[in-house]
Amino acid sequence: MVDWFDPVFWNGSMTIRERAEYTKDGAWVALPLEEHCQTWEHCAKWKNLSDHQFMEQYGKEVLALYTLPTEEELARLEELDKEGDVQDNSDENQEDPAGDQGIGTAES
Repeated sequence: MVDWFDPVFWNGSMTIRERAEYTKDGAWVALPLEEHCQTWEHCAKWKNLSDHQFMEQYGKEVLALYTLPTEEELARLEELDKEGDVQDNSDENQEDPAGDQGIGTAES
């Protein structure tokens, strides 16, 4: 549910990778815009809709406030992940010249 986050935070503070993680199974919202929640009568119009009906009638309007990852951005993330997997595998096959002693120590 992308509307768990304020659109300003989602669009300005979250990375593409974070946004991709939240939308990997689809971009869904839980609530319509505030104008559709002013009274119980307003809420009654949407509260029992199926997910699909809700998204058609109210969700698209909410999603328009959020910058969702593009297909190109998702493809680039996938490429970077594959490159990282290749790099990780080659790193595992190399011996660490510093050994465990060189990690996290500072010389005075």
